[in-house]
Amino acid sequence: MPTETPECEASTTHGISTPEAVELHTAWPGWIPLLAIMVMVVCCIGFAVGRIFA
Repeated sequence: MPTETPECEASTTHGISTPEAVELHTAWPGWIPLLAIMVMVVCCIGFAVGRIFA
């Protein structure tokens, strides 16, 4: 199990933080873009299969 970095060995990112943008609080849930990608993939596969059997 990894241990915490001792205080004497400070990380280069210590004290560097970026606040979360307010826009992210109202962003779409993760499944909506995945649904759009799935629809595109199904359409492409359907087109390819259709071209094979046409």
